[in-house]
Amino acid sequence: MIFNKALEIITIIEKRGYTALIVGGTVRDFLMQRPVPDIDLATDMPMDQLSRLFLSSDIGRSKDFGILGIEYKGEHFEISEMTRKGVHSKRNASGDEQKEMLFSADARRRDFTINAMAMDRAGMILDPLEGQVDIENKIIRTVREPDRVFNDDPLRLFRAIRFASALGFEIEPGTLEGIERLSSSISTVAPERIGRELILLASLPGKDLATGLRVMERTGLLEQILPEISILNEFDHDPEHHPEGGVYRHTLAALRANEKADPGINLSILFHDCGKAVTYDLKEARPSYCSHDKAGEAIIRKAGARLRFSRKLIGIMSFVALNHMKGLRIGEMRPSKTFRLMTHPCWPVLEAAVRCDLLARSADRARRFDREAAETARKLRHWMDKEKSKPRPVITGRQVMEYTGLAQGPDVGRIMKLTTTWAIDNQVTDQARIREYALNASRLKKN
Repeated sequence: MIFNKALEIITIIEKRGYTALIVGGTVRDFLMQRPVPDIDLATDMPMDQLSRLFLSSDIGRSKDFGILGIEYKGEHFEISEMTRKGVHSKRNASGDEQKEMLFSADARRRDFTINAMAMDRAGMILDPLEGQVDIENKIIRTVREPDRVFNDDPLRLFRAIRFASALGFEIEPGTLEGIERLSSSISTVAPERIGRELILLASLPGKDLATGLRVMERTGLLEQILPEISILNEFDHDPEHHPEGGVYRHTLAALRANEKADPGINLSILFHDCGKAVTYDLKEARPSYCSHDKAGEAIIRKAGARLRFSRKLIGIMSFVALNHMKGLRIGEMRPSKTFRLMTHPCWPVLEAAVRCDLLARSADRARRFDREAAETARKLRHWMDKEKSKPRPVITGRQVMEYTGLAQGPDVGRIMKLTTTWAIDNQVTDQARIREYALNASRLKKN
């Protein structure tokens, strides 16, 4: 158990005359009876001694902030350095009192009261800033004056919103005002740190991401972090097709419809209509966004590169933006095109995004999409090569050469593809008709 291994690390450090504690979000989640995926520690043992004592690694630039990653018995731990600077030792103070004084100073260098608690090896909770009270009252509050906390690390502006969204808490008014006042300072944070924080926010259920976006919008952070999404507030929809409202309102409604805590799905929904910001037009006095799917793909690739998203994530988001309009019309598409769409590795994300897109407008339309997608999948099952996840050719290359007299070459492959596409689109399985079509296709080429 990871907790037991953490206690062993604390014991090893304490035997060398130093203090070590379980700290931060680990304690918060433990007290809230939430899953504890990892454990953070803090110690006054110097980092150089710590790195000699355990197998360690720098965590990006985290060592600059006094944080070291260590591996212990197959588990990864992050250990931050508690400094004795400013800690006034009391004569004859007990070990527990010394520990409390040391952590009290450390707690005031942290971000929020709910993250400024510690637990020692015996299970005693150290809570110098009443984080447990704020947990009980469901409040996000900075450990000191908001300006000082946020200026120490402006990423905390964004983290406050993520914690509030994840925990269902409210941000204390003074803290919220500080976020609004200092929102522009988020621009000084390294893009990859912002990108990681955004992925963490998008790893919540869609409704929680939507809640976070509303707070970001209110405080000015949305414009700073996601200008591609913030600008969507300026664009309307035709109420006949989008009774839920304009582009930004539609995006939030689609997110709220997503119950899955999946960053790929959530970010795909968030960006699926971003191309509307550059394709707006009026046709018969109604908003029109021709080719916004293609425009959206370009915007996503640029934003993804800025935020240092992985190539895989950018690919998923781009696929959804480029194909969501096809997904909306899946019952009207030619079967061969539908087959290519539904056998793509990103189809499950596209399917989820399209369903949420439709749920934002009408539950009936979403149910119709589910029926059409299920029926299409049933029809296409006959043509499926399960091992290769692509259409099974209805005619072989050898057969094409035998029927047409063609020599081996690219024309054979072309006729195989044309014939297979025709057979799928027309649901033809009769081999005589397939042979006739292949023969006619070869004659057209010769002519």
